[in-house]
Amino acid sequence: MARRRILRHFWTRHRYASIGLLLAVLITVGFGTRMIVATVFWSDPDHWREPPAGWMTIGFISKSWQIPPEVLLDTLSPDRSIPLRTRLEDLAEQEGIPLPDLLDQVSLLLSEQGEKP
Repeated sequence: MARRRILRHFWTRHRYASIGLLLAVLITVGFGTRMIVATVFWSDPDHWREPPAGWMTIGFISKSWQIPPEVLLDTLSPDRSIPLRTRLEDLAEQEGIPLPDLLDQVSLLLSEQGEKP
């Protein structure tokens, strides 16, 4: 009963502060969940150095192989304004290159970069 009275008091007297607090808690939970999911995903060795596939994005390959995205962009396209969320399938279509040829280019680059310490 006392809890309801306290909640009613805050809601009636401090409505905007209550809404702000609720939003802050929700945003914090959202970012915390995202951080935990990313940590669990990237701590799994199966997600490291996956062979390139058409569904992968430039950013995913960059993180998976620990290569700066600029290196991938320089190799894949003269247009460096391509977003990191661009899938390799879409990039091949934009550049007019068959997907297997683009995947071969990426694989060659990754093998060269993987040899460097």
